[in-house]
Amino acid sequence: MITLTEALEHSELFKGLSRKSCMLVSAAMRQHVLQAKETLFRQGDEGDRFYVVLKGVLKTVDTASDGAEIVLSLLGPGKSFGEIALLDGGKRSASMVAISNCLVSSLDRMAFRALLGQIPEMKDHIIGTLCRRIRLLTDRVEQLASMDVAARLANVLLGIAEEVGSELQGRYYLPVKISQGELAGMVGASRESVNKLLKLWESEGFTATVDGRLQLLQPNALLKIAAI
Repeated sequence: MITLTEALEHSELFKGLSRKSCMLVSAAMRQHVLQAKETLFRQGDEGDRFYVVLKGVLKTVDTASDGAEIVLSLLGPGKSFGEIALLDGGKRSASMVAISNCLVSSLDRMAFRALLGQIPEMKDHIIGTLCRRIRLLTDRVEQLASMDVAARLANVLLGIAEEVGSELQGRYYLPVKISQGELAGMVGASRESVNKLLKLWESEGFTATVDGRLQLLQPNALLKIAAI
């Protein structure tokens, strides 16, 4: 678990602001406790606040037109989400669900607007941050579109390990269970394709599954696959 001020200092939205400014933001936020499988908000809900994860892991879930749920990302301590809601108050584009017991902190739009008056440099800083994020997302989509399923799955696993995994002697351990169906949604492939690749990689000693939790035993091997 990390402190709120530390999380803000390292979050995409507020990174680069002074510690004093981050402390002002921190003082305007309030905490929420979530149990595993509890929904923080649903796709289509009105957006009125920004969140920072202090403890636990949440998943971003998109619901397709046929009702199928697609996991878009996993967010662990220090990660933030809901920034757009601070600016436009529009509807949520995806649901956020706790995978494990979580502690998050939120900043609502009214408090955010008050902070803009207290911290003059914050407005330009946030606009610049959001512009950089859009460019990175565009580049990422173009990159993934050119990859085969194996490369996409390797990228997703490495990304999850970076976001929420713990490293020990060159191996990465994921603290939460992720189903093959959820991985398939993140990769944009069938569950059967993901299952086949995971079995292959386990036989080659690249990955392992212990108590339903994935382990990346040879991340360098996955990096080579991801670069194909």
